[in-house]
Amino acid sequence: MLRNLSRQGQQQSQSATTADASASAPATEAAAAAAISSEAAPAAGASAVDDGAADTHTDMDIDPQPGCDDSEACPAVETSASLAASIIAPEDAAAGAADSESAATAARMGEALLSHSTGERVHLREKKLIDFRNKLYLAPLTTVGNLPYRRLCKEFGVDITCSEMAMAVKLIQGEAQEWALTKRHASEDIFGVQLCGGNVEVMGNAAELLSNHCELDFIDVNCGCPIDLVVERGQGSALLSRPSRLETIAKGMLQVSTVPITIKLRTGFSEDRLVAHTLIPRLANLGVSLVTLHGRTRAQRYSRLADWQYINQCAEAAPTLPVYGTCRFRNSSVIFLPVLVPADSNSLLSGNGDIMSYQEAMEHREKTKVSGLMLARGALIKPWVFTEIKESRTWDISSGERFDMLKKFVNYGLEHWGSDTRGVETTRRFLLEWQSFLCRYVPAELVEVLPQRIHERPQPFYGRNDLETLMASRNAADWLKLSEMLLGPVPGDFNFQPKHIANSYSG
Repeated sequence: MLRNLSRQGQQQSQSATTADASASAPATEAAAAAAISSEAAPAAGASAVDDGAADTHTDMDIDPQPGCDDSEACPAVETSASLAASIIAPEDAAAGAADSESAATAARMGEALLSHSTGERVHLREKKLIDFRNKLYLAPLTTVGNLPYRRLCKEFGVDITCSEMAMAVKLIQGEAQEWALTKRHASEDIFGVQLCGGNVEVMGNAAELLSNHCELDFIDVNCGCPIDLVVERGQGSALLSRPSRLETIAKGMLQVSTVPITIKLRTGFSEDRLVAHTLIPRLANLGVSLVTLHGRTRAQRYSRLADWQYINQCAEAAPTLPVYGTCRFRNSSVIFLPVLVPADSNSLLSGNGDIMSYQEAMEHREKTKVSGLMLARGALIKPWVFTEIKESRTWDISSGERFDMLKKFVNYGLEHWGSDTRGVETTRRFLLEWQSFLCRYVPAELVEVLPQRIHERPQPFYGRNDLETLMASRNAADWLKLSEMLLGPVPGDFNFQPKHIANSYSG
């Protein structure tokens, strides 16, 4: 197994004889243990959360499993051979036709673990250079940020895409559903995988596996998830209260990853504990390539407006980045990338929060020193917002054009999840989850004052035709009608509980 990253400093200070002996001894410590289990696809009866939630996670997304989690040392310790055997076990590969590719990935991970006896840090190995300057970034979006949706966003002009949040410990355990989240489409030319975890060794092991065996350009660390089940286990936004733990995790991942490490965080744990302005320079000094700041605290979740004034304060505090090349940090050699840095800014900070129009995007670019923009809920409500920003115009998209967009999503879904009964219903559920955001769009011609703001909750209205009215409905039964126009009748016992809005359908 990979060596314990948190103990590398101590190991390096040992004598040469001791180091040789420890290198030849089989590694018995592993980061695999029972932890919280997450569903890669939404299930009926999922818990509903705040209507404003988007790049968020629900209690049904991440279910606790008795035993232990990755925030502390796990009691169950396996050898690399036994762990690999569990990864390639038949039951992990029997997830169905749609998961066959994921099972194959899990098998490769098992073989990699058997052959990877040491977790050497990256020495004198150049990381991939990526110029992220002035590009638009689609946020990691649990459940709704799936591959078919990301394909659509690429067609609308987004530059950077990222996977849904993946639990690091489940990747180490080789769970096929979790590895399925890391799949990349050919159109995603700048693609990353977001990891969530609170244990130094687990995060390091997962980063090494991803960077060595997956097609990706960067690995993002989740320090923003506000869900209680995640925070209680020392993950997500909990790391904002433990900056030293976050720094250790980042340092360990940088030492073993062959791709850049980025971090997405919130302003702080609560309004009286804002820490981003002090954290960002420290993370930059470690070699983190990019920090994306969501302008709310963990306590605020998705209430209130994003604090762009504080985001700008953090951008001004962010250090100057060096030019392309190799920079030495302590005992490791890494590439420090000038990511998301326009010519007139020295920031390595990307801003995130409440962007739903090209006017808002232009305002944040002009009035702050952030060097890039990340979009989450705005891109779910109107994914064509990327086109609007690129072309600096308001697109009064017709209901027919929106329906064609849904057709594309369905076709991409059937291609990705399969065209059998299971694939059809999986595609339907993800379409319905997305519709819980799409229904909040108000056609530009009907908005009294442009642009439409993300925090606004317009009253029910009649569209310019029946299809537009149907698309604006907040009733899940109407969403079912839309899905039937694309995928045929729903099964008689069909039930649907949206994860992001308190509205459901029961057949």
